[in-house]
Amino acid sequence: MATPTTPPDLYSPLDTAMREIRLISTKEPNCNGVFLKTVPLASAPPYHALSYMWGDAKVSIDIEINGCSLAVTRNLHDALMALWLRPDVRYVWIDALCINQASPAEKQHQVPLMDQIYSRAISVLIWLGPSANGSGRALDLFRRWGTAIENALAAIRCGPTPSHTFSRNSLKLVLQEIGEPFDEPAFKAAGALFSRDYWKRMWIVQELVLAETALVLCGGDEVDLDHLRFAVAVWDGLGMLKVEDLIDPETQLQLNMAYASGATLGSLQTVFKLRLQRRLAAESRQPYEPDVLNLVRLTRSSQATDPRDKIFAVYGMLGKHTYPVEPDYTKSVEDIYTRFAVEQIRKSGNLAILPLAESSRPGSNLSLPSWVPDFSIEATTMNLATVGGDGYHADSGSIPQWSLSADNKQLTVRGVICDVLDTMTADKGDKDCSWAWWELASSRASDPFPAGVPWRQAAFRTMIADYTSLGFGSAEFRGPDHQEWFLRRAEGFMAHMRWLALNRVWAKIRRQEAETGTKLLVATNGESEVTMDVTKLADMDNVDAETLYWLRNSTDTSNEARRKEALNAFLGPPEAPNRLPWPFERYPLLAEQSQNLNLFRKASLSLCRGREFAVTDKGYFAMVPREARGGDLVCVIFGCPIPMLLRRVGPSFMLVGEAAVYGMMQGEMMQAVSTGALFAEHLALV
Repeated sequence: MATPTTPPDLYSPLDTAMREIRLISTKEPNCNGVFLKTVPLASAPPYHALSYMWGDAKVSIDIEINGCSLAVTRNLHDALMALWLRPDVRYVWIDALCINQASPAEKQHQVPLMDQIYSRAISVLIWLGPSANGSGRALDLFRRWGTAIENALAAIRCGPTPSHTFSRNSLKLVLQEIGEPFDEPAFKAAGALFSRDYWKRMWIVQELVLAETALVLCGGDEVDLDHLRFAVAVWDGLGMLKVEDLIDPETQLQLNMAYASGATLGSLQTVFKLRLQRRLAAESRQPYEPDVLNLVRLTRSSQATDPRDKIFAVYGMLGKHTYPVEPDYTKSVEDIYTRFAVEQIRKSGNLAILPLAESSRPGSNLSLPSWVPDFSIEATTMNLATVGGDGYHADSGSIPQWSLSADNKQLTVRGVICDVLDTMTADKGDKDCSWAWWELASSRASDPFPAGVPWRQAAFRTMIADYTSLGFGSAEFRGPDHQEWFLRRAEGFMAHMRWLALNRVWAKIRRQEAETGTKLLVATNGESEVTMDVTKLADMDNVDAETLYWLRNSTDTSNEARRKEALNAFLGPPEAPNRLPWPFERYPLLAEQSQNLNLFRKASLSLCRGREFAVTDKGYFAMVPREARGGDLVCVIFGCPIPMLLRRVGPSFMLVGEAAVYGMMQGEMMQAVSTGALFAEHLALV
């Protein structure tokens, strides 16, 4: 929360024992402007709560509140004008006006009441600002899709096979009900709407999760938040529904590009996930008790004017007894973050907070120990636990051993130094790093890979930070869902690599054809199926072995033996006990591959951001933070489920960040400790 200039006589003290709050009355008789009403929360009249973005504090408009003149941002002024016109809104709670922002003590008292303030509201009104860029058309799109999805779910639940999940049958009903489901201008308008800064706000997470009902307002248009949620959830889930016969790939690609390319959906997806968890808890009559570490991880990319609110803004979803630190705006940001990390370790009994820390913090002005996460800035990488949940067990669930120095600066832990980073890529780009990564992997490849699988498969598993298997090179998956998740991305990966390989030789093929008059490219069609004479291509100059491998893996399908040989180089020998099961009998046309291709690209590109590919001294592949460098140590720390990179600083160590190292993610190194191949030691982190 920011701290605007407040007239000294505007706010009288609140009675904390009575849990008093203030409400804005927009319909008070004989009152010019806005009127503040102080009431105990338990006996407050029916009211709405506003969720909005404060806006630029430098551009303000004066309003009258309780007879005093107060400067508010233009966005809040516009919201008040919109609320003034709504006959259903008499009382509304607005943080900037109902809390004395100049009083840290009052903020400290009011923040713990947020859960009650938002959950007791008739509705949370989400103000996105004035109409612009087709916003009305976007809200109408959400309404049409949301209503149709709601009706489809109701029909499925009432049918002969009740279901609470969305399915292909549900989608068929939706497409039948919507007259024009794929209105491209409307999807572009939706993308523009999601690009508004409101969705980046830290506070919206608790505001919308705690809301019993919520209404999205933009100018004079509105839509129920649940309708928006239904629409986005289905659009994002189309890739798992195998809908090639219902939606052609080109349309789906246009849909993805239109609404998702410019969207800032991280906070919104978090809201939807937590709202569902809260609803399911209520339906089962269980308390809603989200894990605080997961909350701060999920909201890491959200923005807050006051850096302390990166912690305090999730408190509304926690019971007061679970607060890691009390909301205290008199303490420094460094003190709040350090105490949060320490208390999280103490209360959780593990060191799972360490993967959130990064040694290099561009843009940060804070002075923190390397093992304390800096929540004031957006993380440079997607945290691995966000991808794999609790699927990583590098420490085999071991009990942490740790101690803290008196000044809270040094954390001493027990762990195992497993390996050393040797060679890293230096691509420094996020758009498509896969071929640069692949060149390093192939230059340092060893068969079998240290984890016991073909090196190409190990490289792929590293790129997606695989969490689906049981470790030690086993072909067994944790379950059918994990197997499908992995295999569909593996097929998409192969399609991606074939596409990259073809792009690398396309100009060379055309030039060779022009010079020799020999057709290497035999046939192409609108589905982008390519057939070429790979034997002749192999005779060309400067075509590396891996490019040829991926071209053979896709185009030389007339030679069944050669195709199987290429495929076995990825899956493993047919007789191997850890051979990867492969359900695809043939390589489909690109149109049929598009779903899996999009799944792989979505998974890998998000993980690639801020990371480089590396090979260790022992030959393991790893995805590491971009700030890592050769000589950094790969370490498994007792009580931490993900391997960490450490850098020696004299007798101590600086924590560099987390690492996805295939062959070290499922307790393999802890087994090496039990056999005496590795040993544990105390490591001082500073």
